[in-house]
Formats: sequence, structure tokens, C-alpha cells
Amino acid sequence: MKKAVAGLSPSRDKVQTALEGIKKLDIGGLEVSYSTDDHTGLDFANLSIIGSDGKFKR
Repeated sequence: MKKAVAGLSPSRDKVQTALEGIKKLDIGGLEVSYSTDDHTGLDFANLSIIGSDGKFKR
């Protein structure tokens, strides 16, 4: 598997090219994918509420 790398001097174009190289990356049960025509990454969203004490409320 080829790694997506922006290098030591990342630019907007290098980061975009590196992200577009990510295909079905499992990040603990969620799959992240990017392509030249889809920059969504995930088809999932979850709302979290963090209280003033820094703890998750929901």
C-alpha cells in the first residue's frame, strides 16, 4: 500500500494530492476515503457536547 505523504515542505497542492491518495483507510471502525472528485472523507457525523469541565456530556 502506498502512503499518502505531503513531505517536509507541505503546500496546499501536496496536501490535497496526499489526501486524494487515501482509499478506504480504517480509523477504528470508520472508513475514510478521498478522491479527485470527492473530498467528503467520511459519510458520518456525530455531535458531541463538551462541558466547561472538559468532560463529554453527550
